[in-house]
Amino acid sequence: MKSPTRIYYKEEQSMRSSPSIWALYVGFLATVGIMAFGLYQQLILDKPFGNHPTSNANLEIIFAVILVFFTAIIFFISRLKLITIIDEQGIKIGFFPHLMKVKSIAKEKISRYEVRKYRPFIEYGGWGLHSRGKGGPIRRRRWGIAYNVKGNMGLQLYLKYGAKILIGTQNPSGIERAMNKLMKEDGGKVNV
Repeated sequence: MKSPTRIYYKEEQSMRSSPSIWALYVGFLATVGIMAFGLYQQLILDKPFGNHPTSNANLEIIFAVILVFFTAIIFFISRLKLITIIDEQGIKIGFFPHLMKVKSIAKEKISRYEVRKYRPFIEYGGWGLHSRGKGGPIRRRRWGIAYNVKGNMGLQLYLKYGAKILIGTQNPSGIERAMNKLMKEDGGKVNV
């Protein structure tokens, strides 16, 4: 019978309290407010809205489309969840619902690591899942792949085949202790 894997660290982070979701809320409220004012002005007060007013029906359709679009985006982003697990075999990263399959990184593939402060917008283009895909911006090729939802602290992994992965964290000291424990199991050598 196989013994259960020891878990050294587990962290779940959600986009619900990140700055990007709050920026969406503000944008949503401002857009809906302007559109509601336009509807009121044109439909109730019978005054054309804007320099080039559209028909009442078109204004209603535009309002409905904007309302549905923003609501869908906010709903999707607020459901994003980053799960990081460090166990005796390596690191597992889940980014749901965006990345449905859990990514596993065996400890043997890690050449070194560090917990570091990073600049989400400058290094990775913001929060979320950012990869360096072919033809992508130079900054993404330089910094590698990032899984992050908020903040500016992360676990930077340097893999033996040259790839770089950053995993955002709200608990830098906890993730560092877990990584030290994981990597010390290879004969006491810590690669930092």
